[in-house]
Amino acid sequence: MNYQGSIFKLVQKRVGRSWPRAVPCCLSLMLLLTLDLKAASACFAAQQGKPSIADEVEKKPKSDAGKKRPAEPRQPRRRNPVAAHPAMLDVTFTTGIAGAELFARAPGGKAQRLGATSADGRLLTKMARGPYDITTSRAGYQSSHQQVDVQTGSTTFTLNMMGQPSSNSNANGNAFGASADDVFKRYLDPKQTDQVTANDWQFAQSQTSIAAAQNPGDARLVAQSLFAQGQVAYLRGDYAAALSAFNNSARALPNSGLAYYGLGNAYLAINQLNESLQAYQRAVELSGGMAMAYKGIGDVLQRQGRSKEAVKYYSQARLMGYASNRVGLSTAQNLMKLKRWSEALRELQEISKKEPTADVFIYIGDCYVELDQPLSAAPAYRKAMELNQKSALAHARYGELMYNSREYAAAVEAFERALALDPSGQNINRVRLRKLANQAAEKVRNNK
Repeated sequence: MNYQGSIFKLVQKRVGRSWPRAVPCCLSLMLLLTLDLKAASACFAAQQGKPSIADEVEKKPKSDAGKKRPAEPRQPRRRNPVAAHPAMLDVTFTTGIAGAELFARAPGGKAQRLGATSADGRLLTKMARGPYDITTSRAGYQSSHQQVDVQTGSTTFTLNMMGQPSSNSNANGNAFGASADDVFKRYLDPKQTDQVTANDWQFAQSQTSIAAAQNPGDARLVAQSLFAQGQVAYLRGDYAAALSAFNNSARALPNSGLAYYGLGNAYLAINQLNESLQAYQRAVELSGGMAMAYKGIGDVLQRQGRSKEAVKYYSQARLMGYASNRVGLSTAQNLMKLKRWSEALRELQEISKKEPTADVFIYIGDCYVELDQPLSAAPAYRKAMELNQKSALAHARYGELMYNSREYAAAVEAFERALALDPSGQNINRVRLRKLANQAAEKVRNNK
């Protein structure tokens, strides 16, 4: 606002014509009014919080103290470093078994080795928070799979491992100091097939399951893992689980004769003979050199009463190197059904040198009886009773031999022993034996 111009016009209007003479006086008056108006304006501006005109004309440098700084532009919020990089927790796993290998797999991830348990059966490690699938592995023990959730306050876990240490395990914990592949190689070797134990298969299962988890796209590893799982189930009598595992193994690797051989064994165990025969035949088609598959076919044919055909397949298995006493015993049993006593006796005598059992000597005695050689049959039956004093069949066979030889006192003793050992008649014909025992006892009384 132009205060000076307004004052000048006001003075000029009041003095009129005497303006020239009044100029000096007017100028003084205007100066005073201007100063008063500036002071009033500054006071008013201070009350309204606005800068005064005088401040605009002459600005003095002021200190920054107490002056409000303009707001800085907002920076994007950083993610919580704990969420991005979870803190590692001290975790303790206890198996109670030294040398157990532990592997952990987070959801959607690959299995990672945590380490091996120390002499006290514990493993101390560091892990991030979250759920994990923990797999344990140790030769001679069944592999264990367990889910854990690592959280603050939940860092100690006990893992159960079933089994007993294998007598064939070395200091490194591997069966025969080797790998799962060696277990399979030994099993496929007809000279070693029957030497592969349940502990060996538990070891193979633990090793192949870990390898398959780390390499899910490897069909061979997956099929091996499933077959080993089936073998463990089969050997403990869980045939339903064995069938499932062997079927899955065959699906994983359709050209695997081994998987079909496992199926044949499982079907045979539950007496599904047609299915068993088809599985064994498929194994032969896929792996023509699998001696144990020929032996399996022989087992089915024997159950079906086709002894002549069974002997042929057993012979083929033996020609291919299957040197098991089981094949020899099965061959002898079928030869006996065919009444080829001399051939059966030769088989049995060879078996008795390697694996002398009560059953083998009972069969030897039976062959001698059919060959009309009672003097040779008697020591065979006595050897059977010696090897198994609770064998009702051995006592019954010896009693009949003594009865036919008119040794009635010995016959009575053997018959009564057999009847006492088998009260339910599972292995003997109690009605027939009781009749013979009574007749022998009467003859003993008459001879007195």
